[in-house]
Amino acid sequence: MGDLVKLLRVGVAGAAGLLGRELLEVLDGSKLPVVELVPIGSEASVGEGVEFRGEDLALHPPGAELKGLDLLFLCAPADESLELARRALHARVPCLDLSGALASSEDVPLLDADDESAALEAGLQAPLVSVAGGPALAWARVLRALDAEAGLAHVQVTGLESASTAGHRAFAALSTETTSLLNQQEAPEQEGLPWPLAFDCHAATDDADLAGQSGREAELAHTLARLLGREVPLDCTVLRIPTFTGEGAVIVVGLERELSAEAASAHLGKVQGLEVVSLDRGGLRTRATTGRENVVVGRVREAARSPGLILWLASDTQRLTARNAVRLAEQRGAVATAVEPG
Repeated sequence: MGDLVKLLRVGVAGAAGLLGRELLEVLDGSKLPVVELVPIGSEASVGEGVEFRGEDLALHPPGAELKGLDLLFLCAPADESLELARRALHARVPCLDLSGALASSEDVPLLDADDESAALEAGLQAPLVSVAGGPALAWARVLRALDAEAGLAHVQVTGLESASTAGHRAFAALSTETTSLLNQQEAPEQEGLPWPLAFDCHAATDDADLAGQSGREAELAHTLARLLGREVPLDCTVLRIPTFTGEGAVIVVGLERELSAEAASAHLGKVQGLEVVSLDRGGLRTRATTGRENVVVGRVREAARSPGLILWLASDTQRLTARNAVRLAEQRGAVATAVEPG
């Protein structure tokens, strides 16, 4: 008689947020043997609920008991996720952090399920794991492949971020502002956001010194270096654009060895998690990536300064992050451990 698969009690903190709902959707279609899902909300979401595998579930308060969970996904804002991670470790509950709160901590493994290095296997056993996500994950998957093929000499990235990357508040603000302006009304001020979003493009995504590197750019550069496993000279500019979902990026890559655009496209097309398109205008749009789990690569061309390439990337980074988290959960030895029949 074969081993029995251990059924899991899984918690999702921030389950009612944009990222939390994305995670629930990915979890719903996964092979994780979830016998009970415990959705955890914020104080503001008391009384709300979420749906999982056809069942309506009430949100637990943020102070809910964590002991007894087999795994906790952290999708809440950074401060809340840090506090929940502390409590979970005290209760001996392993955590996968999607919030990005721990991405800069060298003491916490930052993992990409598509990374084939030995660091992935070792990191999976840690009680607390930072799930690689957001634009840095999309960039890293492309740059890692090019590094292996021709070596990275330097990289220049111009990232285009939608409202969804700033969370539910920014997503709702863009909707409200758009409606107001289309009705020729003054857009209401949005608490907690540095500036209006609708019908505009901002030179940065936060209130940092616009003459220098913004906090978001520094964060993405550090995360990218960790995912690549080494420092690569990088110039990074991230703009906020007035779209609801889907992120784009123009990447200029200086290479150590010659690599034609045709050869690069052929190589990238064989990499798991990447999808290369040529003249597919639909596939090259950021909105068209909504719900897709691959990073779309297009407009691959040779740079004026050789050897080098210019590429366009588009991805749904919320879905990308959620899918990475679920795949890491599937790969964890603790999750997949079989138990002897009782």
